[in-house]
Amino acid sequence: MGEGSGESVWERGDYGIVGDWFADASRACLGGLELDGARVLDVACGTGAVAIEAARRGASVVAVDITPRMLDVARARAADAGVEVDWRLGSFDDLSAYADFDVVSSAFGVIFADDPTGTCGQLLGALTAGGTVTLSAWARGGAFGGPPQALLELIPALADAPDRLRFGALDSLTEVLAPLTLAPSHFERAAVEVPFASVDDLIAQLVRYSGPWAAAFESFEDAGLRARVEAIMRDHLSSFTTPDADGVRLELAYAVSRFGE
Repeated sequence: MGEGSGESVWERGDYGIVGDWFADASRACLGGLELDGARVLDVACGTGAVAIEAARRGASVVAVDITPRMLDVARARAADAGVEVDWRLGSFDDLSAYADFDVVSSAFGVIFADDPTGTCGQLLGALTAGGTVTLSAWARGGAFGGPPQALLELIPALADAPDRLRFGALDSLTEVLAPLTLAPSHFERAAVEVPFASVDDLIAQLVRYSGPWAAAFESFEDAGLRARVEAIMRDHLSSFTTPDADGVRLELAYAVSRFGE
């Protein structure tokens, strides 16, 4: 799910495929929550994994995303699942139209916020008294938990890019929430495994289906660096894979965090 880089990036590729790889990690943000009869706002909902799960569990769900094409896929998936969700076009940068929700969720969505503290304020503003914000995010140090050192040495400018992992470690999340005089009420790391034919197949699928990866590799190719970047990412991702009978399994570490007023 996601925004941050703008609608045009997320219109590229097919996020439905990518999001399905780690749909269990997305839905994990709802783990242990009582949702029957609850009002849920799912922010940067992507193709609907969390929103549809919440509706299945008896919640009244409003789901927001910046990308019309993702919302179209989400609507179709909800219809196939036999659940109703109120799908709306919108951004996590402005949730002023939303209030009085028992749960506000975002799975791999608000991690792309340029102003994470301000975005958390937006999420909190959509809660009812005693409500809960719950997030899934890539864990720092995991396969998707930051550029490998070799890539930073090849392209030093990447070190100046926005930190998209501040929700993926307890210390950095605590810093994000401190200006709001809040602290996380829950934080845990877990992982899912995703099968691929090979690490090269994994990279090829990321570049084909993930909008941000496609955009990044296009810029690497323009700079004449694509082959070197692919070699670095092959080494990096290989360290998170294990072989199986059909190829390899990629371990994706993620974090679930919660906070509220």
